[in-house]
Amino acid sequence: MKDNFLLTASERAYVADFFEENIKDKTINEKYGSLAIELLRKGRRQPLCAFRAGKAILIEPDGNVYLCGNYKEFFIGNALKEKTEVIAKNAAGIKGSKWNKCFSCESNCYIDEVL
Repeated sequence: MKDNFLLTASERAYVADFFEENIKDKTINEKYGSLAIELLRKGRRQPLCAFRAGKAILIEPDGNVYLCGNYKEFFIGNALKEKTEVIAKNAAGIKGSKWNKCFSCESNCYIDEVL
């Protein structure tokens, strides 16, 4: 499935130009658009997101809790089966190097929460 969502180099350039045009006419938020352009043109972006900033977590309907809602490696417990203290301890155990994924993450990560 992932190949269905990948852009070619010319498509990335087209989308980046689209963002630039819409930033100029204020249709797209400048800070958010700049992050998208950086990812499209350079293949990496500034790791600004509500998950990394500690302003969000993901809790799935089955109770699984993730420190980041975009990667399964950030699983920290199950709210239906474990005490909050255990989940918090697991969250504290997530190493800083795991957040390096942010540089290539293609999600918007609730960026508006941190901009």
